[in-house]
Amino acid sequence: MLAILSPSCHHKSENANRIKPILADLQIQNPYMGSPDPAVYLDKGQALGDLVTVNIKLRAGQAPIAFDAFSLEFTYNFRLVQIGDVFDVNPDVLGSCNAGLVCDPLCLTNAAQANQGFTVDAAGRAHFVMGVSARSGCPIAKTGRCKDINMTTCTMDSDCPLGETCDTGAGLCKATNKACALDSECVSGESCVPVADTTLVTLAFIAATTIESPPGSRIELFTNPDTSKHGDCEILRNVAEVLVGGRPIPCVDGNAFMTTSR
Repeated sequence: MLAILSPSCHHKSENANRIKPILADLQIQNPYMGSPDPAVYLDKGQALGDLVTVNIKLRAGQAPIAFDAFSLEFTYNFRLVQIGDVFDVNPDVLGSCNAGLVCDPLCLTNAAQANQGFTVDAAGRAHFVMGVSARSGCPIAKTGRCKDINMTTCTMDSDCPLGETCDTGAGLCKATNKACALDSECVSGESCVPVADTTLVTLAFIAATTIESPPGSRIELFTNPDTSKHGDCEILRNVAEVLVGGRPIPCVDGNAFMTTSR
């Protein structure tokens, strides 16, 4: 009887609980390759255990874009995937959400409600919505930067266009690098050069459980088919969508899927 109640060390070792942790990944089946331009698109960040970060970026390679707000909407299976309630808004765009400054942008999300399934549609998919907006009277976002395209040579600051300084080591004037949308916003001798890719925000997607793959669990950057409704993926100015060539800026997710392994 004592032998039955006291298993051997060898038997105990064989039955040790060795469950491996979940390792998450994001598969973007059709990665953004620069077209369309402009566009809002997904760029995979880091995979950290059961969490994957995703950079949502704005491509504006043809000409700078000015905007004072943006909104994003993702649909996902909340039983398999959760969205982190901590997000990293790029402070160079509209400012930092929680810096405690007068011009901190307004930043809102429904992450808690979406993760609990309170925002599901008829197909059972949760809708995560976030919005970031400049406050009235505060600077707006501009994806251009003032550059000295003439490569002005110098030995002192007075040799440079007003507002620039002389990099005496290189013998060249340092551009102001001021945010701009038009050449007229730059000092004389500079031009407004588009910054091709601007990160708007970095989000975290978390695997709530194991996910069968392929294909995995779809994560969709949602664009509302009803153009009269807001809350989807939009780049905005004065509450209206920014138009380029008479059209809103499209949003593409590259057919993204969350996957897991152990």
